[in-house]
Amino acid sequence: MAKSKPITVAEWIAYLNTPWPEGWWVEETEIYVGDERIPDDVDMDATYIGKFAGADHVKIAGGYIVRGVDDREYLSLKNNFDAWRRTVSTETIVLTVPKEKVEEIRAFLRAAKLLSD
Repeated sequence: MAKSKPITVAEWIAYLNTPWPEGWWVEETEIYVGDERIPDDVDMDATYIGKFAGADHVKIAGGYIVRGVDDREYLSLKNNFDAWRRTVSTETIVLTVPKEKVEEIRAFLRAAKLLSD
């Protein structure tokens, strides 16, 4: 089985900012940003996760997306994220470059129409 691609913090924030269907919420999460486990009793909005902007990855080790009261429906949080990821038409790339090369790289990306001002 192929190993899944690591989840970047930027991807996780984009996923959290995607509108969710009415009546769905997350339960029993086991999520790590970098090596720090996110307590499952916090509201995982982009502001909260944003404090981990220096982290290089997010790991979904468990959790469900839930809806309903008496007759609950459960979806795997990881499977839901993977399905969301397949619908996204862009990808975030993080580069570490020498400061003196930043403008040269930006100019190249603009010329290739991959970066706008």
